[in-house]
Parts: sequence; structure tokens; C-alpha cells
Amino acid sequence: MSNINEKLGKRVREIRKAKKMSQEELAYQAEIDYSYLNEIEAGKRNPSVKRIAAIAKALRVSIKDLFE
Repeated sequence: MSNINEKLGKRVREIRKAKKMSQEELAYQAEIDYSYLNEIEAGKRNPSVKRIAAIAKALRVSIKDLFE
């Protein structure tokens, strides 16, 4: 069974791709480093609530949407 970081990363990637955004574009809009976003999507990072909120805002979705 996947852990929460892997599930979050997969969901961020799914939404980002559905919105036809590159990792670079999302990282820029969320004001985070591209390599950090890459590691979030890979499930290797445990982002803070502040970072999760920034990603959700950049994707124009609710935080809840990132965990469904």
C-alpha cells in the first residue's frame, strides 16, 4: 500500500498534467523549487501544509482535491 506522500505526489502530477502544466510552470506559480516539486511528485518529500496550500492555489484546486 502506498504511503500518503506517494498518494499526494501522484495526485499533484495527475492534476498538473490534466491542466497541461509543466513541473517548471507549477513550481514557479507555487513559488517552490522545481527539484522540490519533482521530489513531491515522486513521493520522496513530506511537504508542509503551507507548501501543499501553495501547490493547490497554483493548480486552482482546493487542498481537499489533492487528497481525493
